Amino acid sequence: MLSRIAERKGHEGSIYQLQRAADGKGLLSVAGDGWLVYWPEQAEEHGKLLAKVASGQLLCALALTGERLVTGDLTGGLHWLYPGSDGQQNKHLAHHRKGVFALQRIDDQLFSAGGDGFLSRWSIAESRVLESLPLSQQSLRCLAYYADKDLLAVGSTDQHIYLIRASSMQLLNQWRAHDNSVFSIAFSPDGQQLISGGRDAMLKVWQLTELATKPVLLQDIPAHNFTVNSLAFSPKGQFLATGSRDKTLKIWRTADWELLKVAEPIRDRGHVNSINSLCWLSEQELVTAGDDRRILSWLFEPS
Repeated sequence: MLSRIAERKGHEGSIYQLQRAADGKGLLSVAGDGWLVYWPEQAEEHGKLLAKVASGQLLCALALTGERLVTGDLTGGLHWLYPGSDGQQNKHLAHHRKGVFALQRIDDQLFSAGGDGFLSRWSIAESRVLESLPLSQQSLRCLAYYADKDLLAVGSTDQHIYLIRASSMQLLNQWRAHDNSVFSIAFSPDGQQLISGGRDAMLKVWQLTELATKPVLLQDIPAHNFTVNSLAFSPKGQFLATGSRDKTLKIWRTADWELLKVAEPIRDRGHVNSINSLCWLSEQELVTAGDDRRILSWLFEPS
């Protein structure tokens, strides 16, 4: 069973990213209205506006500590924010020549994926860039990290996935993964597989063996009708959720990649526009957000 259990509203623009807040309970969302909003765990409580970035569309955000956040915007700027303060500590830095599409924290450093094709490494303590690696002539769209092997995966508009040694910024491997842009990416919990979703509407499962050779394609699934914007493993790794521009949420069993549940706009009171981001709160609850400016909570009970 997959049923909608709650709805949160308040944003005035498309919501591009959801993630857990630093307190491990609430949610953070960023949107085209330039707002960074904190939502309490209880869906009936109103969201709290943490920051509004004057430059406009926010594409991604990351909680660095309980009191510090960083966001990336459509023009390539990074905003280092201290919500609740007088704003004097905030830093607004122009860096990438185009949008910042993804952020990833690794220990005391931050990685940003830019629309200019550069992967940049930042010092969190100093809020400054340390190094930038040109990977592509096109946008870098998504990031995923597997700590045990220090591997950072980067998905690009040029249809490729790049595998990076995060500590050294060394390019280990690259391969053409999709017939169009790679929009979403995630490591399996054991790090043995890499899952990618593309603008070609395909969901692909890659077996990571020798890092210097092209991974083996285990599954090539026509998962949606349009772009697979977001994907995420459930906390125990038994299920994978995907959200798409076709407005549907789907849940897959990772043991055999069988499609278990689908949430649609009318039948299930789902999203009426593109689903851009999703986040699991537990093995049974996940939240989704998209272009219809809503955040929906779902109860998933596998049969």
